[in-house]
Amino acid sequence: MVGLSLDGVPVNGSPPSAVSGPMMGGPGGGTSTQINFPSVDPCGGHHDPAGYYHWHLVPEVANQVLAANGITEISCTNVVQTNDVTLSGFAKDGFPIYAYAVEPSDVDECGGRDAITAEFPDGVYHYVASTLAAPNVPACLKGVAANNSFSYQ
Repeated sequence: MVGLSLDGVPVNGSPPSAVSGPMMGGPGGGTSTQINFPSVDPCGGHHDPAGYYHWHLVPEVANQVLAANGITEISCTNVVQTNDVTLSGFAKDGFPIYAYAVEPSDVDECGGRDAITAEFPDGVYHYVASTLAAPNVPACLKGVAANNSFSYQ
């Protein structure tokens, strides 16, 4: 698990189907090496085997990710898409996760950057959801995650 959205939905990393599953053909007849999009709803979420819903996309930019991957027949309508910069949630290392309408080019290897935000006027390190890649969650965590965090019984 990467973190939690502001409304409490867990945000997970790469789903197994996108990492180790069979490659799928790309939209419009693309070859099987072009895309390996996970099986998720239009906002980037699905239920795990135990029935718990979670996201593999930061949903506030899901439509941009879908369009960037040539998927135009569906759209995320359950989550308001950002037209600026939106705080989406917090990673389990405590740093915020933001959705940008225009993805900044100065992100580090984890997909984060230091910048001023509406919630942090003095600036803060934060993760930026990709508007191109699926999944679009942080590639790694810069901070230290709490031990035994985010377990459910």
